[in-house]
Amino acid sequence: MTELPFSQYPLFDSRDLDDTRLRVAQVFCDHRINLVGRSAQLDTHMNCQRIRNTALASITYGGDVKVEPGECETFFPIMAILEGKGTFRSGNESLHASRDLIPVASPTRHLSMRLAAGTKLVIVRIERSALEATLRDMLDQSLPRPIEFEFGLNTRRGPGAGWMSGFRCFVNEMDRNDRSWVHSHAARGLERWLMEGLLLTHTHNYTGFLNGDALPVPNRVVDAAIEIMEAHPEWDHTVGSLASAVGVSARSLQDAFRRHTEHTPMSYLRTVRLERAHQDLLAAEPDTTTVGKVAARWSLQHLSRFASAYHQRFGEHPSVTLRK
Repeated sequence: MTELPFSQYPLFDSRDLDDTRLRVAQVFCDHRINLVGRSAQLDTHMNCQRIRNTALASITYGGDVKVEPGECETFFPIMAILEGKGTFRSGNESLHASRDLIPVASPTRHLSMRLAAGTKLVIVRIERSALEATLRDMLDQSLPRPIEFEFGLNTRRGPGAGWMSGFRCFVNEMDRNDRSWVHSHAARGLERWLMEGLLLTHTHNYTGFLNGDALPVPNRVVDAAIEIMEAHPEWDHTVGSLASAVGVSARSLQDAFRRHTEHTPMSYLRTVRLERAHQDLLAAEPDTTTVGKVAARWSLQHLSRFASAYHQRFGEHPSVTLRK
């Protein structure tokens, strides 16, 4: 018989259904729980420890139960069966879990599970905000959609086996250290590895982008960059500074501009600067200003290039416009 991990972090023991529901909800979320079968009896044991952005818990309900959290919303639950069997459902997907195939549920999908009597689980709670921040750092831009994982993670072979090996190391470290360990740099490092490893090894809707595909950028991001440039075309904008301001990578912003405007960000900026210079030259008095002053006002530093681009756009040299 497999012993429940994290024995030095006992949370509660209970034979009462309402008490069990309340105590489990304090770690995870509000949920429904029902015994299945007239002879089923509850005998819950739960150990748990939170680190920073994760909580690791081990639990057995004793009897045959159906548990229905619904949408977890604020966290990703990963449920590893140590002993027994369970059937899990997320949205329209169903999974017969085992030691070699574990459910990774997405917070935006309805979750339920049926656990046979005597089943023992380790459940990892990863805060949604932390995992999304980790992925944003890895992609170097904001996420237009929630993360959605493939429901089943194969931990027997392939990348999932490597992740599970590291996860067991995490569990073992918690088991053999005292409570102070969870506040150590080692614990935080393992926690970071747990999240990055999951994102790199388990399939989700951003996997292709981690492998080099450009992340699609919505129109509003391009509009926001345009608004920044048109508000202050004289500022020393770069593709990098604009991308940072609107929360995407430089490459994604470049690609989005080409799709939506047929310009690059810098060519769009040059067009805005030329238009502002044109308006100023039309309104200026040649006795009180010069072409050079107008060009400098709009960060058009190279006069010869400015004059050439101006002539190409407006059909005349800037000095001619100034004398009108």
